[in-house]
Amino acid sequence: RDAAMAKAAADQARVIAAGDANGDGRTSELSESYLRPRGVGALIEVPLRHEGHVVGLVCHEHLGGPREWTRDEESVAVALADLASQVMGGEERHRVEAALHQSEERYQLVVESVRDGIVLADADLHTLIDANSSYVTLLGFRSVGELGSRITEHFVGEEWTRIAGQLVDAPEGYLGDAVVRCRDGSTV
Repeated sequence: RDAAMAKAAADQARVIAAGDANGDGRTSELSESYLRPRGVGALIEVPLRHEGHVVGLVCHEHLGGPREWTRDEESVAVALADLASQVMGGEERHRVEAALHQSEERYQLVVESVRDGIVLADADLHTLIDANSSYVTLLGFRSVGELGSRITEHFVGEEWTRIAGQLVDAPEGYLGDAVVRCRDGSTV
């Protein structure tokens, strides 16, 4: 039932309660092609909105002649459309979460396959967020958890200050060598 007038009305209204669907200017365009052949005399249409756009309609039809819709009937129609919109939003959120999960898995796969040590710090450049197993092994630890949370503890002298300065100028990351302190106190 794709009719230009009905769609335009749905774009503007929260609910279209057409007591005389064949005579109401918001729905009469559907009269010959849909309403009369099916015996629809009255209808309520509520737009389904997703991300601010009308993506469909929830329609409640009365078979027979015209009739007036009650406020309760209109409220139920709106509630059902809102529920359907929430379901669509939940499905979209599920798709986004699944895509994020796949992206995180690919990231982990790439980071763990690199033989060089990789370390991830937070935005203030002081807290260790993550490190790959090459970095952990290089420093003589068994797990990322053993590294501690202060990233500055891993770097010798002014190494971290030098690297942090470069990260401020190039926030996409630092690629280069650094002198780091191992678990046993030695440096590499």
